[in-house]
Amino acid sequence: VVDNRPGGSYLIGAQQLAQAPADGNTLLHLNSSMVAAQGTFQRFDMLKQMATIGMMGTTPGALFVNANSPINSVKDLLDWIRANPGKLNYGAITGGVEHLQVINWLRRHNLTGTMVAFKGGPDTVTALAQNEIHMALSALPLVIPFKGKIKPIAIWTDQRAPMTPDVPTFREQGLGDIPELNYWGSLAAPAGTPAAAIAALNKTMVEVMKVPALVAKFAAQGMLAKTSSPEAMVKIITDELKWISPLAAELNLKG
Repeated sequence: VVDNRPGGSYLIGAQQLAQAPADGNTLLHLNSSMVAAQGTFQRFDMLKQMATIGMMGTTPGALFVNANSPINSVKDLLDWIRANPGKLNYGAITGGVEHLQVINWLRRHNLTGTMVAFKGGPDTVTALAQNEIHMALSALPLVIPFKGKIKPIAIWTDQRAPMTPDVPTFREQGLGDIPELNYWGSLAAPAGTPAAAIAALNKTMVEVMKVPALVAKFAAQGMLAKTSSPEAMVKIITDELKWISPLAAELNLKG
């Protein structure tokens, strides 16, 4: 049974999980954006309030420009930003992982830009398609509904994406000193759920993620059916918080 609990930058869903019995029958879908929400707003703690079950898939992030832009690489974009100081604007969710990633990236090159706030990735790339902003960092599969209107110039993960095999990664373009943006999905149970229940849930999830029909369905949407142990998922969240939390605290975006 799926019970959608949107709102509060994931706070409502997190509270619902925290109030549920720790018996392995109530789960919460986690995603990488929740790490940014935790670091920015500090309203929940994924490591203390939740028992992670493991990863269930990933989607690569990508840096986009308008399809008609003469910019075709990260170098082109950096050259344009340097040649046009103070003009860059980009779309993102305030305090979201894309917002923090772009700031982190620009700082590495001693550059700045103006963030234009949107509600989500589709709204952001819609603005990009209409030439209202210069660039956007978002999920690669958005090239499907916006085909011919936006173009990815860099895959923000360590490996190229099967959906766009000709687009080089950010590391291939000499940007290996910044964190990757991999939109992962995971499941979590309330903190205190018995280890045996977590292990059983992880085992089932791993088996399901090997079903060929599911793997194919994920691939068609630009996603990779990928699993992990609960411990590996905890490490991923911990590592992302290490760079996100200090930056979010410095920016003071809690409102």
